[in-house]
Amino acid sequence: LLKQAIDLYAELFGEEPEVKAIHAGLECGILKGKKPELDILSFGPTIRGAHSPTERLHIETVTPFWRFLRELLARM
Repeated sequence: LLKQAIDLYAELFGEEPEVKAIHAGLECGILKGKKPELDILSFGPTIRGAHSPTERLHIETVTPFWRFLRELLARM
């Protein structure tokens, strides 16, 4: 799944995605602990100050996220 997502991102946006483990991946870790056979990936639009009164969504990242999600699901 990760390779498929990386390849698709590069195809759609002309650059390699940034791949890293961050706090936002916490739920993936919990699911993987319960079902180790799952292939799990977490991604989304850019959010700053998550879970705080200053949480902000970068609106310009929503359309590319939605385009990527739709195409990834269509190819599965």
